[in-house]
Amino acid sequence: LGNQIWKNTDKKWQLISKGVDGNNQVIRGFDVNKSNPQQMFVSFDQPTWSPSNLTQKLFRSLDGGASWEDITAKLGIIAWHHVTSVVSNPNNPKEVYASLGRIDTDQLHKVYKSTDGGDTWTNFSDGLPKYETIKLSYEPNSKVLIMSTVAGFYYCNEKMNSWKPISGKIPNIETRDFEVDPAGKYLYAATYGNGVWRLKIPKKWYRTN
Repeated sequence: LGNQIWKNTDKKWQLISKGVDGNNQVIRGFDVNKSNPQQMFVSFDQPTWSPSNLTQKLFRSLDGGASWEDITAKLGIIAWHHVTSVVSNPNNPKEVYASLGRIDTDQLHKVYKSTDGGDTWTNFSDGLPKYETIKLSYEPNSKVLIMSTVAGFYYCNEKMNSWKPISGKIPNIETRDFEVDPAGKYLYAATYGNGVWRLKIPKKWYRTN
């Protein structure tokens, strides 16, 4: 809710963002792990603009929001970017991905991956364009990561080391939001200025070799 986080328990809403200070910026990314709901991540809009002030942009909770740890400094590249979305593997809470906003003209820093729950990060951007990322989603049915960017969709499954563009009827334009249906058969996309589209998920997404 803007820059606050609320949790519904027994039909009552509880504010759980105490200790989370995004310096009055808007929340851009939020993740609750499906197999371990006690693990949460939240990120805020806008870069820090200084490598000497890596605070207040990325937070982690391991107790369901009762307390939060500022882990901005663990993702050093955030000094010049902001985390547009953060997702964790539903079956492996330690595996976390963060997508980064900002156009890169020289080096690409679009997605970073952590295999230890956010303590350390490595660049996972091979194959992605230099354009802004918008939303990142991990789909458990196909074990695939889906990324929406200003230049369309990209995907990567668990056996791939680089991203590939998603071809289909959805135009390669900015997509503000998207969802995959629970059965994992269709992707629904809300584009910027070009309507809402539906794409049947290709069978190749499920391939892991």
